[in-house]
Amino acid sequence: MRVQRDMDSPSTHRNRLITWLVPKLQDGVVVALLMAFVATLGALAAFRTASVEQELSKLENKLNQSQILELTTRQEYMDRYAQRGRFDDEYNQHVSEGRWLRKEADQLRSVDPTKAARRDVETQEEFNVARILRPYLRATYVPWMDTNLTVQQAVDKNVAYDLKQIGFESQWTDPGTSGNDRRPMWGSASRNPEVAR
Repeated sequence: MRVQRDMDSPSTHRNRLITWLVPKLQDGVVVALLMAFVATLGALAAFRTASVEQELSKLENKLNQSQILELTTRQEYMDRYAQRGRFDDEYNQHVSEGRWLRKEADQLRSVDPTKAARRDVETQEEFNVARILRPYLRATYVPWMDTNLTVQQAVDKNVAYDLKQIGFESQWTDPGTSGNDRRPMWGSASRNPEVAR
């Protein structure tokens, strides 16, 4: 005895689908639904593209702003370093002049006390000028300049530190460890921002 299967043949399924689909196609409902579905997918793709483009634009603007801020900060440190030499020279000159005048006043004290008193006043003037220059020396101090780093490396380190303090993702690597004397502090982001587009 043969068991009868309750399964239709593939041609029967195809015939049922065709008989269901033909009236719908004639009405245009399926075509309209298909068009609406494709339009929805297109709108979703356009929305995603726009949001990615907006995020990319925001990140590119942040990178540009941080690079402008880097240049400004770098220039400030270079200006401070350039002024430091002048203030340092003036300070050392006034201190050495004051020491020389004090020594001369000490020698004149036993011979001519009036001239020695004038030299003491001149000594105090020189030391006072040197004391006045001290705040300018502090204001033009560039950290890490007194280490074994070059001027450029010390400025790079200070700029990276300052930018990191205000929230930018900058980094400074010791050139001795990377083998490269000048490495961008922005990593791969500074190489080509157009690649991400």
